[in-house]
Amino acid sequence: MAGGPWAAGDFSLADCTLLPRVVLMQKTVVPVLGVPDPAQASPHIAAWWARVHSEPLTAAFVPEYGAAVDAFLARLRGG
Repeated sequence: MAGGPWAAGDFSLADCTLLPRVVLMQKTVVPVLGVPDPAQASPHIAAWWARVHSEPLTAAFVPEYGAAVDAFLARLRGG
């Protein structure tokens, strides 16, 4: 993580790439393997994750993408 408020300093493609991957890991890898939440892996990432949830630019994406991942996983499970 860069020293700025976003992954690479200013909001960039780095954030657009990182955000869905964190959500996907939270929905798949964390519950299956019992590993720690990647959004809390370091103080910098935790601060970034809090910013993601508070900024209008990104805040709506997290629940929408999370719901899409949940629906996809349900279909894979036959539900």
